[in-house]
Amino acid sequence: MKNFIPTKFARELFYYKNEELGALSLLLLIILDIFLFLSIIDGINVEQEKSPSTYKYYPTSCKIHFDREVNDYKEFKKQDYQYEVSPLCKELSYKIQRININETFEENRNRITLLQSKVKSLEKEIDKITQKYNTRLFEKIANEEDGVELYKVKLEYESLIEESEKVEIEIKNIRPIFSYDGYQEYRTFIKNNKTSFVIAKEKYHFWHPFYELGRLLSFVVPLFLIAFIIYAKSKKDII
Repeated sequence: MKNFIPTKFARELFYYKNEELGALSLLLLIILDIFLFLSIIDGINVEQEKSPSTYKYYPTSCKIHFDREVNDYKEFKKQDYQYEVSPLCKELSYKIQRININETFEENRNRITLLQSKVKSLEKEIDKITQKYNTRLFEKIANEEDGVELYKVKLEYESLIEESEKVEIEIKNIRPIFSYDGYQEYRTFIKNNKTSFVIAKEKYHFWHPFYELGRLLSFVVPLFLIAFIIYAKSKKDII
């Protein structure tokens, strides 16, 4: 019995219609098997992508609008999702797009981005000056040196503060989000669907593993059934 099982296995694996397969035939079969295996893995991945993770189905760029009131230009950037998202997130992207189509919106969004970047840069310089000013102040007190250089640092500091305040005022004077056409429609949509969004997101998160398993089985099970039927009908003449 010990010799029969390996012999039978070997004949089914290395013989076709009682003829032994050559090295080239075996090599081609191995290559074919690898190709089929990779194709199946790729097919499984494609099927599972049809049931995206909760993070993808309810992306942060969508979720943030239902979490709190958003008035920042950068959060109203046009959302072109490259994957499937929930119906509510898809509808939200349409609402945001209606705000984006206003002529001055893109110009103001780019402008406020540059100004905010400038503010951050000024704040870094102010921090450096503050440390430098404090250090030199202590040195002056300790050594009783002339305060001319310390005075220059003070003027530089005050100049940066003044410039930073001007930029902040410029940012505040940019047209606010709520003044654009489509904003009120956006706010109404958020208000009416806030609770529904939370419930739908939690429900999807709970059932997602089952959706994913279902996608996997819907792809793999038919392949195994087809392979089994072909093998059974061939009377084991096909490897």
